[in-house]
Amino acid sequence: MTPNVEFIGAEPLDAQVISDFLRQFGGSWDQVRVLPTVDSTNTELARDISSVKPGIVRVLVAEEQTGGLGRLGRNWSTEHGKGIALSIGVDTSEVSQEMSALPLIVGLAVIRAMSLVGVSANLKWPNDVVFQNDDGSVRKCGGILVQKVEHAFVIGIGINVTHQVADLPTEIATSLQLEGHEVSRNELIARLICALESTLIKDMQWLSDYLDVCSSIGREVIVHQLSGENIQGQAISVTPSGALVLATDDAQVEITIGDVEHATIS
Repeated sequence: MTPNVEFIGAEPLDAQVISDFLRQFGGSWDQVRVLPTVDSTNTELARDISSVKPGIVRVLVAEEQTGGLGRLGRNWSTEHGKGIALSIGVDTSEVSQEMSALPLIVGLAVIRAMSLVGVSANLKWPNDVVFQNDDGSVRKCGGILVQKVEHAFVIGIGINVTHQVADLPTEIATSLQLEGHEVSRNELIARLICALESTLIKDMQWLSDYLDVCSSIGREVIVHQLSGENIQGQAISVTPSGALVLATDDAQVEITIGDVEHATIS
């Protein structure tokens, strides 16, 4: 069936529709709350973190996010009706993987969910959701933030869906629509929740699949560290804890935090 582009562009988020999709897809995290606007879905969910318990997962989405956070303290806002701002609260007892690996595992879940709505994207280490250019550079359409709040993990996912060029903060940002994909936000949110449940709780062999979809692997990269130091080398692997293994001229180095820039082909 050809999607109704006009409808999809104006489609409001609907908790019942998302829950219906979740039951259709076999997901059990089907208690979804939709807000018209919020400062940050992660922050809002954290305010009620006591409601997250073993066996009780909280899911929050918002039409608009005015003060959300991305990695390294960056801002991630979401214009009303144009993107996905999704947060999920899971008790730490439900998760067996190391916390340092969770952003990568969530990134893999996002890629799996997007593939089910016809979107083929990649990851830039650790968890930027990107489309790759021919020269090796990337266009970013989504990001992930995982926080530990008391006894729970709060997992935030932001995706640009119908943003146009004028809506985006940088030249390297993009949206699903700009990449030629018309998707239902309600369906994609349900796919994201289901994929996260499956990948986070059940998939103990996530790393090989992550390596397959991470466009940083095998590429010459520059890692910009918080200290201001830059490290250049070839990204050759990722450890089970989520660190990027970089082969430099002198040695192999494990990077646990930093911004990766793909070297472009001149």
